[in-house]
Amino acid sequence: MHYRCKKRRQLLREDNIPGSLAKLGNDVVYLEKFSWAEDPGQNYWKWMRRPNFTFSEYETLKERLKLASGVGFWQFLGTKTVKWRSSSVENAVFLSVTEDCAEIFRLEFEEDGRYFSPNEYVNGSDVCIIGYAIAEGLYGENIVPLDKMVTVGGRKLKIIGVTKKSGNDLLKVMNFDNAILISHTLARRGFNIRSNDPWVGNASIGVSAMAGVDVDAVKDEITGVLRAERRLKPREESNFALNTLTILSGLFDSLFGVINTAGFIIGIFALVVVCSP
Repeated sequence: MHYRCKKRRQLLREDNIPGSLAKLGNDVVYLEKFSWAEDPGQNYWKWMRRPNFTFSEYETLKERLKLASGVGFWQFLGTKTVKWRSSSVENAVFLSVTEDCAEIFRLEFEEDGRYFSPNEYVNGSDVCIIGYAIAEGLYGENIVPLDKMVTVGGRKLKIIGVTKKSGNDLLKVMNFDNAILISHTLARRGFNIRSNDPWVGNASIGVSAMAGVDVDAVKDEITGVLRAERRLKPREESNFALNTLTILSGLFDSLFGVINTAGFIIGIFALVVVCSP
């Protein structure tokens, strides 16, 4: 049993985490209110007092960043019930996303599914992308979801893609299995959502570095542009955090270090007990 547990830990550490980094990449900077390296509970009110990211800030970053290959903006719009005929899935995570989010999240699709086309995004077309679990809950295994019409919040949307089932990767920025994605243009046009709407969740921004550009250089550029946009004085602390997946990887390194040390101590203790007269 101890050997099997040890092997399982080794698989998680040696294959899963590097595999996750290879899949998602460490070339994306995630802008959040708090740093992933800190315990949000220790400075909760500090983080909560920080301003939300706005669509205007996203547009500024997209326009001014020279070292970025893509800038994405996404916003949590609450949870919705997704309906198709007599079937329904409740508490689906409802998200609006911009054009570059497919690159930011490295989205993969089942069969012939796809992301929003430029025309669909610009026009705010009534189309959506659903997660694997939602597709399974609505259609089972024998019906192809693509081009089917679902009802979300009283509005009919055509499915253009189903995201692949989330794997066992430990490093995940977001699990899309139970999510429904619409373009941010549709969110504003069809659902009357605004980035500063107090009735919807916080927004986030992701920035992917250009090929060959060091991610720290991208962080510096983001910091300069966003501080200027928020009109922060030189001595004022930045009221945002820049995160990368290596932060989560480092946390898991520490976690597995503790687990391996505990396993070693338990193993030694067991050996002492067995060998005791």
